[in-house]
Amino acid sequence: MSETLTTEQALIDGQIYRWRWIDDARHQDGQHPWGTYHCRSQIAVVKNGRLVDTYWFDGGTDSVLDPSKVKLTFFADERWPQISEWQVPYYDSADVRDTRHPNNSRAPIYLRIGAQRSAARILEEIEYRESKAHSAIRSAKSSLELLAEARALLDIGKIDEVML
Repeated sequence: MSETLTTEQALIDGQIYRWRWIDDARHQDGQHPWGTYHCRSQIAVVKNGRLVDTYWFDGGTDSVLDPSKVKLTFFADERWPQISEWQVPYYDSADVRDTRHPNNSRAPIYLRIGAQRSAARILEEIEYRESKAHSAIRSAKSSLELLAEARALLDIGKIDEVML
């Protein structure tokens, strides 16, 4: 469950938000084909009372956002427990808040306070992995059949017909 923050609400250090420009026209500024979200993660954390986009590690002035110009949706809190990527399949996706992005693949993954392992999510992961394993078996069998055909051609001297 996410809530949209109004500009009247106070920013609290450590809180993390998803953000977008309030004025969508700002995104299409005409100066760059990629628009004004370039080099922005659209994930911001409150540090020392300032709202800072997390794309750059230094949190320089280019990363500071004016709260009156962005729509904020609460996403996570730095005080929440962190989990490793391998732990994600144990929890319902609504309880996992992944702050990683292309410029920081090691950013924290947070778990909502009070989240418990989800039997439904674990079963979903088991079924997904079973499907991948069955697909790998089918692929391996097909490869073995093709290699057997190649070996048979080689054995009878049809070297020019062998396809690997």
